[in-house]
Amino acid sequence: MTELNYFCWAENSEVDWYQQPKYRVFNVQLTEEEYHKIPKLYHRLEFDSGEDPSTRYQTAFKKMRDWLTTSQKQEYLNIPHFNAEWFKFITGIDVSKEVEEYTLEEVCKMLWKDIKIKK
Repeated sequence: MTELNYFCWAENSEVDWYQQPKYRVFNVQLTEEEYHKIPKLYHRLEFDSGEDPSTRYQTAFKKMRDWLTTSQKQEYLNIPHFNAEWFKFITGIDVSKEVEEYTLEEVCKMLWKDIKIKK
């Protein structure tokens, strides 16, 4: 990926990564103006230097996912031209299977309400 692309892959393997087209999101070409309107997601990826390069992005994204809040995870899904299939290919995360578990206390905090369970 070039620094001016989000979740893109090389369409031409004969060309170095830094020579790929700029201003793309999930390989959809945007104008420079459209590209700069996309909110920048600066969640830090931590790479294991000893890991196989073919899987290190997926491992880093899965580690990051564990500490992101629900709203931060939603920011990724809100990227224009979001493509769940390619997101899974790049990150290893299948967003269609994301299930979150909460205690009743955590749900109450999210809703700003006290909840009483009826029988």
